[in-house]
Amino acid sequence: MLNAQNNASARESATCLFLKVLSSAFFAASLTTHTIACHASDPPDLSQLSDSQKEQGVGQLQKPEPEPPPRDSERDKQRHHYHPNYLLGAGAGATGGAMIGQGFRNRPITKADDKDCDPSLDYNSDLPQVPMEYSGDPSQDCLEETTPARLMHFDGGPKIPKIKVDVHALFARDLSRFDAQIVDGINTNQLGWSGASGIQASMGIQPPNPSDTGLQLGFALIGGDDEARTSSAQRLYTQPSIGFSPSPFVSFREMSLATVEGNLLSPVSQWGQVAIGMRWMNVNDTLENQVLPNGLFQHIRTRSNSFLIQLSIEPKLEFKRARLESLFQIGAGPVFSDSNTQFRNLVGAPAGLPSEIVLDRVTGAVFFKGQLGLAFPLRRWLSVQSGVQLIAQSDIAPAAAQISHTDLAQQKFHLRTESLVLGSLFVGIEVSR
Repeated sequence: MLNAQNNASARESATCLFLKVLSSAFFAASLTTHTIACHASDPPDLSQLSDSQKEQGVGQLQKPEPEPPPRDSERDKQRHHYHPNYLLGAGAGATGGAMIGQGFRNRPITKADDKDCDPSLDYNSDLPQVPMEYSGDPSQDCLEETTPARLMHFDGGPKIPKIKVDVHALFARDLSRFDAQIVDGINTNQLGWSGASGIQASMGIQPPNPSDTGLQLGFALIGGDDEARTSSAQRLYTQPSIGFSPSPFVSFREMSLATVEGNLLSPVSQWGQVAIGMRWMNVNDTLENQVLPNGLFQHIRTRSNSFLIQLSIEPKLEFKRARLESLFQIGAGPVFSDSNTQFRNLVGAPAGLPSEIVLDRVTGAVFFKGQLGLAFPLRRWLSVQSGVQLIAQSDIAPAAAQISHTDLAQQKFHLRTESLVLGSLFVGIEVSR
C-alpha cells in the first residue's frame, strides 16, 4: 500500500517536471523564432513581458518593422542609375585606386517608399555631381597609385574639320549702262548679254576649334551671247564714221567671265564671319559688226585680267525653318587690259587704215560683290539655296566701247575702259559635315 502511494507520487512529480521542461522549451523556441524574424539591429523589448508570461512562455510581442528589400532587388535595379566612370570623373584619388572601374549608384528619391527601403540615401554624397555635358579629348590615361585605367568620354571621337560646299547655277545679265551708238538703229544698250548663264562653287574648311582660321576656295564661270539687228543701216559710228549704202546690219556680242578666289576665314560669332583673300578675274568680250550679206566687217576682241585683294563680311540670321545668308566683298588691285580690232571690206574707210589695231593698258580697279539668299535645310547636312547676286568692277574694257573711242582719221587709238555691272539669280545646294 505504501509502495503504491510512493509510486503514484513519483509519477506526478515526473509529469510536472516534464510539463515544466516542455513549457520552458516552447518559450525559448518562441523567443528564438521572433528574434530571427526581427531585424538584427532591432531586438525585441523583453521588459514588456510580465513574470508569469516569462514563466509560461506566452505573451504578445510588439510587431516588428518589415525588413527592407534586398539592395539588389529588381525594383532597386530599376530605380538605380549606374555611372561606370563616376569615380574617375569625380577623382579616383578620393577613394583609392582599387575602386577604379567599378560602378557607383546615383539614386535620387523618386517615390515615398524609397525612404522605407533606404532612409539615408547616402550614395557618394561627398563627391561632386556628374556633369551632363563634357568636352575634351576622346580618351586619356589615368594613373592612380599603381592601378592604370583608360577613360573613354561619351562624346569622344576623332576631331575633324567642318567642311561646307556650295554649288549654284547662275542666270546673269549685263547691267552696265554705258551708251554708245554702233550703227543707225543699234546701240550698246541693246546688247545686254541677257542670255548669260553659268555656275559658281565654293568650299570652306573650318578647323575643329572655332577660334582657328579657316580656308575658303571658290570659282565662277559665266558665259553668253546676244545680238541686235536692223533692216536698214548706212553708217558705222567710228571716229570719223564710215558710210555705206542702206543695208541690213547685225551686231553680235559674246562675253565670258571666269574668276577664282581664296580667302582666310575668321568666325566672329554665330551670326557670321569675316575673311581676307585674293581674287583673279578674267573678262573676255567680243563684238562683230557686219553689213549683210557680205559688206563691211568689224571684229573687236578685248580682255581684262584683274588681280584683287579683297575683304569679305558674311552675316547670317537663323530662323525656325530657314536661314538668311549674305555676303559683302570689297576689293582693289591692278587690271591688265588689251584689245584687238580688225576690219575687212573697208569701202569708204580713210586711206591708210590698218586692218588690225592692237592696244593694251594697265589701270587700277575697285571691286564689289554682294549676295543675298535664303537656305532651307532638308537634312542636317543638306540645304537648298536661292537668291540674288551683284558683281561690279571698274576699269573693264568692253568691246562695244572701243568703236567710238577710235580715231581712224588721225590714226589715234586709245583703249577705253568702263565699269562692268553683272546681276544674277542663283539657285543651288549646300552640303556640310
